[in-house]
Amino acid sequence: MRHGIDYNKVEEARDGYGHFYFRLPNGESCADVFDRIGGFIETIHRDFQKPKFADNVIIVTHGMTMRVAIARWLHYTVEEFEKLANPENVGLLTLVLGAGGKYYLEGEPRRYAKLKHPYQFCWPPEDRAETRRIRPRASS
Repeated sequence: MRHGIDYNKVEEARDGYGHFYFRLPNGESCADVFDRIGGFIETIHRDFQKPKFADNVIIVTHGMTMRVAIARWLHYTVEEFEKLANPENVGLLTLVLGAGGKYYLEGEPRRYAKLKHPYQFCWPPEDRAETRRIRPRASS
């Protein structure tokens, strides 16, 4: 337990809810990082248009942020993001500009064998349909 937070319970809750939308205590969710990465990517795209800008860029970051950046750059769905695993410590992911002008991920990134929470992508989940059903509000 650090800073009064039981991180085992946090991990259990995040695994049950899904990593993309789960906001860590006193922190942010992957969705929050996704928004911040969007601004960074816009800047990189503008910089690539400058005549004297480098042809290649090296970005050093944490594993989860790397996954979010790849998902944002390649327009992955949340489900595709959830299937990616963080790279190994000091792992390397390389985006390559293909002949058709589209980027692709060189090599095969680490992936989870299966989603820990497949219900997130099936709404309403069969086993939770009654408890999570949205009821229409009465009109006033």
